[in-house]
Amino acid sequence: MTRNSPSLEREIKECFLEMHPEDAHELKVADGDWVLITSRRGSVPTRVKLTDVSGRKTVFMPFHFLESRANILTNPTFDPIAKSQNLRSAP
Repeated sequence: MTRNSPSLEREIKECFLEMHPEDAHELKVADGDWVLITSRRGSVPTRVKLTDVSGRKTVFMPFHFLESRANILTNPTFDPIAKSQNLRSAP
C-alpha cells in the first residue's frame, strides 16, 4: 500500500540501504554505491545511503520499493490474523 502513496513517492525516488559511515568504511563502500544485500532467503540490489541514524552493525532498508524488495530477505511466514507477513517470528 505504501508503494501507491504519491507523497512518499515525491519524498523518496528509489530504494536505499542506510548504513553507518564507520561500517561502510570497513566494507570499503561509499555513499551512493550499489551493493547486493543477501540473506539466506534471497538478494536485493540497492544504493548505500550513509547516515549515523542507524547504529553500528545495523542497517535499514525501506520495504515498499518493487525494484528492491526488502521483504524477500525476511522470514516468509504469514500471520493468519493480521493477513500480513509475520516478520517478528523466529527464523
